[in-house]
Amino acid sequence: MSIAKLISPFVLCVVASVASSSALAQSSASLPIAVKFQLGEVDNARLQVEKFQPGVSAFIVDASGEEWLLRAVSNSERKKWADGFFKSSLVGKDEFWKRLDGLAKVAADKIPLFTPNPKNFAYHNGGEEALMKAQLGDSARAGIREIGLAQADWTVQKNSLDIIQKRYKTGYVWVKDSSDDFPYCRLHQVNIIQDYAGAGTYGASQAVSLANWLVGCQLKNG
Repeated sequence: MSIAKLISPFVLCVVASVASSSALAQSSASLPIAVKFQLGEVDNARLQVEKFQPGVSAFIVDASGEEWLLRAVSNSERKKWADGFFKSSLVGKDEFWKRLDGLAKVAADKIPLFTPNPKNFAYHNGGEEALMKAQLGDSARAGIREIGLAQADWTVQKNSLDIIQKRYKTGYVWVKDSSDDFPYCRLHQVNIIQDYAGAGTYGASQAVSLANWLVGCQLKNG
C-alpha cells in the first residue's frame, strides 16, 4: 500500500456563476487538444470553487483542482508552470491567463471561508509536533497558527495479506507562510509514522508530509 493511502479525509466545520459553456467553447475552439484539455481542468476547478459551501463541502476543489487553484492565486506558481508548458509555443497563453484570473477572483470569496476544523488539532505531543515542524521550511515554521494531531491513538496499516506494515497518527499544521505570494494560509497534513519492526514492536517515530491545501486564515468564530 502506498504512502498516499495514509491521507485521511479533510474534515471541515466552518465555514458569480460560471461563464456560459458556449462562450468558452467559442474562445478555445481553434486551440490544440492538449491546451483545450487543460483549459477544461481550469474551468472544472472554477466550478468546484463556485459550488463550495462552508460547513457542507469537505473540499473546495479536488486534487487536480488544487494545482490550478494555486496557479490562479500565486503569480510565482503560475510562472513556474507556464515556463514549462509554453516553452515551445505560446498558443493559448492569453486564454489560460484569462481563465486563471477568473478562478482567482472567484476563489477570493471562497478560500477565506474554507478553514480547518479545530478537531484536526485536538491532541498534542511535544516530541511528535517537533517532528512535524521539521517537515516545514523556516518561513512556514515561523507562521504556524495551530499544530496538533487529529487522533490520540495509532492507526495500524496492513498490506493485502493482512500483514502489519506500520502505524500512524494523522497530524495537521495550519500555517501562514511569509514566503507565499498570496494572502491565504495552508493546511499541511503531516503524519507521524512508525514502521513495524516485528514481534509486536515498532521503530522510531518519523514525520511524513503528505499534502497541503489552500485555506482561510481565520476561524469563523476567531
